[in-house]
Amino acid sequence: MRTGSATRYQDRPVRTPCPSNVKLALRKDVRSLPFDKDREGGSRHIRRMFETPSLTEPEDDARGGDLLVWILAWSELAAFGALLTAFVVVSWLQPTQATELRGHLLLPVPILNTGVLLASGWMAAMAASQGPDRRRRLALLGAAAGGLAFVVLKIVEYRMEGAVLLTDQALPTLYILITGFHLAHVAFGAGVLTLLARYPDPQNIHLMTTLWHVIDVVWLIMLPVIYLI
Repeated sequence: MRTGSATRYQDRPVRTPCPSNVKLALRKDVRSLPFDKDREGGSRHIRRMFETPSLTEPEDDARGGDLLVWILAWSELAAFGALLTAFVVVSWLQPTQATELRGHLLLPVPILNTGVLLASGWMAAMAASQGPDRRRRLALLGAAAGGLAFVVLKIVEYRMEGAVLLTDQALPTLYILITGFHLAHVAFGAGVLTLLARYPDPQNIHLMTTLWHVIDVVWLIMLPVIYLI
């Protein structure tokens, strides 16, 4: 019987005693964990300890947003660049049409519209800068109001120029196409700025204000090409 008992004890695994310093360290680690009052909160904290923080997602979102801005900006510049190039070429090939067209255009209204659009762009730059939400909302509304004022003045200009521009000649048709295309961009952008004032989002504000500056740049190129040269 003694031999069997000795055999049973020999079959049991030998437990290696844990050093006292390791036990003390484990106790300190467990006590230092800021567990929540409930078990679910404590388990959430433990899961967060072992989760790898994602440091690339915000950077990827920012890069993706900047890429979208550049794609839209360059596409707008390319489209208007092609139209303005066609306008210059037709003006050079048909100087009589160019002289007749500029005789019907009213220069004071587009100059006034230039000041309105530059003021609107300045308000858009204020909205894109860091600051209180109230100031950014007001800046967005100011930029949208400037865009709507531009639209109203341009429609008044069309009425003052008269139906003489509605001909089958190439140059007046290009004038209506270029200015109308730009006017549609301004009207749409003013509507988007108004929505952003109601639902502000930093990334969307950055996107729209950048495109708004592109619209300003396009108008600054259109002004001398169509009205002055």
